[in-house]
Amino acid sequence: MSALLSLPVFVLCGLSALLVGCGRRIAPRLVDLAVVSGALYAGVVAAQFLVGTAPAGALGSLVGIAASLALLRIRHGGLARPGRSLGVLLSPYAVLLAGILLSRVALSSADLGAAETLLTSPALWLAVANLYALVAVLPGEHRAVAAAALTQWWPVTATTLLFFYLGTTLTASGMSSALADAAAHLGPVYPLAAPWIGAVGGFLTGSNSGGNAMFAAGQAETAESIHRSATVMVAVQNVSGSLLTMASLPRVALAEKLAEAPEPAPRPSATAGQSSKKSADDHRPSVLRTVLLTGFLVLTVLSLTCFVVS
Repeated sequence: MSALLSLPVFVLCGLSALLVGCGRRIAPRLVDLAVVSGALYAGVVAAQFLVGTAPAGALGSLVGIAASLALLRIRHGGLARPGRSLGVLLSPYAVLLAGILLSRVALSSADLGAAETLLTSPALWLAVANLYALVAVLPGEHRAVAAAALTQWWPVTATTLLFFYLGTTLTASGMSSALADAAAHLGPVYPLAAPWIGAVGGFLTGSNSGGNAMFAAGQAETAESIHRSATVMVAVQNVSGSLLTMASLPRVALAEKLAEAPEPAPRPSATAGQSSKKSADDHRPSVLRTVLLTGFLVLTVLSLTCFVVS
C-alpha cells in the first residue's frame, strides 16, 4: 500500500527538483518528469509484488534510472562510458541488493524460524555491504572512515532507540489508545490529518522507523475506531513520515555540508572581508525552505488521497 500511495511523492519531488535545477523554464522537461516518475512508480510497484517489500524501493529505482538513461540517449545520441571507479563505488550497493535477493531465494523453502528472519533481513546485508566497502573500496582509509561513520551514527541510533522506547511505552501503557480515542472525535475528516501526523514523526526523529514507532499504532487504532482502513492509514503514516525525514535538521545540515564542497568561487559582488562561512549561511535557509515547501505540497495531496482511499 505504501508503494501504491507513493506516486504523488515521486511526481511532486521530481517537479521540485526541476524547479531547483531549471528555474521556471521547466515546460520542455515536463515530459521527462512524467516518463521518469512513471517508470519509477511502475518499477517500485512491480518489485513489491515480484520480490517483496524490502528491496522494492531499490530495485524500482533501477527502472527509473534506466528511463533517465534512455531519455539521455534519445536526446544526445549516446552516453559516456562509466569508468572503473564508478563500478567500484557502486559495488557495495550491488552487494547489498544481491545479499537481500539471494538470501530470500535460497531460504524461500526453508523453515529456520528466527535464523531465517535474521539471514534475510536488509539490516544484516547493510552491515555486510558496509564492511565490504571498508575492506574493498577504502582499504587504506578504513580506520578513519569507520571512526567518522561511528561519529555520525551514534546520535542517530540513540535517538531512534529512544523513540522506539517512547512508541512501545505509549502502546503498552494504553496511551496510544487514549490518543486514538481523542483523535477519533475528528470523525470522517481524520484521514485528512493522518499524513500530517506521520510527517511530524519523520521530521522530529529524522528516521522513518522512529516516526512509525511513535505514531503507527495510534494511527491504526484511530482508523479502526472511525471505521476506516487501518492498512491505508498506516501506509500513509509510512509514506508521509519517510517524506519528512528529509526535512529533519541533521539531514539538512549534512546536505548543506556536502553542497559546500568544493567551495564555490567568490561572487564579483562580494564585499571584501566576507568569510566563506557567511556565504554558506546565506544559502542555508533556501535548502530547508525548498524541502519544507515540497513536503507541504506532497502532504496536501496525500491528505486528499487518504481521505478518498481509506
